[in-house]
Amino acid sequence: MGTTIRQRYVLLGPIGRGGVSTVYQGFDSRSARPLAVKLVVPAHADDARREAALIDRLRHPSVPRVYDHGAAPLPDGSVVPYLVMELLDGVELAGRTSGGPLPWPEAVRIAATVADVLAVAHRRGVVHGDVSAKNVMLTRDGVKIIDFGLASPTGAPGRPADYVYALGVLLYEMLTGRPPDVGRRRPGPAPVLAVPGLPRGVAELCRASMTKCAGDRPRSTEVALGLWASIMPPVAPRPLSPPAPALPALPAPAGAVLPAPAEPLPLPRSALPALPGSASLAPAGAVLPAPAEPALPASVLPASARPAVPASVLPASARAELALT
Repeated sequence: MGTTIRQRYVLLGPIGRGGVSTVYQGFDSRSARPLAVKLVVPAHADDARREAALIDRLRHPSVPRVYDHGAAPLPDGSVVPYLVMELLDGVELAGRTSGGPLPWPEAVRIAATVADVLAVAHRRGVVHGDVSAKNVMLTRDGVKIIDFGLASPTGAPGRPADYVYALGVLLYEMLTGRPPDVGRRRPGPAPVLAVPGLPRGVAELCRASMTKCAGDRPRSTEVALGLWASIMPPVAPRPLSPPAPALPALPAPAGAVLPAPAEPLPLPRSALPALPGSASLAPAGAVLPAPAEPALPASVLPASARPAVPASVLPASARAELALT
């Protein structure tokens, strides 16, 4: 207690121990930010560097962040690998499952988060080495997946399908409060789930994840999407917008002269449609008068076709000219 790493990170006390590491609660003396400092035994220095690199590759909100890492000398002269990480305020999922089953919506939400982390990790070439209740933390900021010290690239031993199986076992434990009869790494017949109120799709996903044949198991992405869909509220269709109300006519200002409304242009007779049944209005055998032809002005008619005008209505000059002709 009180040991300082790199003259910056002050260790207050241990909060967790593993096979090759001890996690201490601490703080940054420069910013006073609370931290978790993980010290790893020197023989596993490569594991510490790999864990820091894998977590940095993930960058997932449900994976604790790594702020710093390296190797630091201790007061006794030894050099120890360390990781400075986000300090989590919560409890292990293992402590919850030891008290019995969780409500199925909470269990599904936790499993969906774990499946989402696994899906992102698998896409980025990483598999978590130990998907179990002791490596899942329930915090005020949500579900966190810890201890990527056993994680490995996807090309290393251990396939993504193996960890989908472990995810199915974890979901089964949360729903029933006990592990399935089959082993975590030795698949057998998928057990039947009988949980009141549990959606059928969740039960099918859980059993499919624990299928004996690895090739028949769903991918972590499919598990994540299926679990999230089972607890998300349905989206109501968006209502259609009502038509906009008509704007009222604005009153004309005082003294304004408004233009007269335009009169409609007359249509030619040929453009008017015939009234239906109009022929039946004339009595049988009646002879209808021919339509009158429009009269042309006399000025455009030849002299021989012009109508005769009585000489008494002509002016004197015109009567004299007419007499000469």
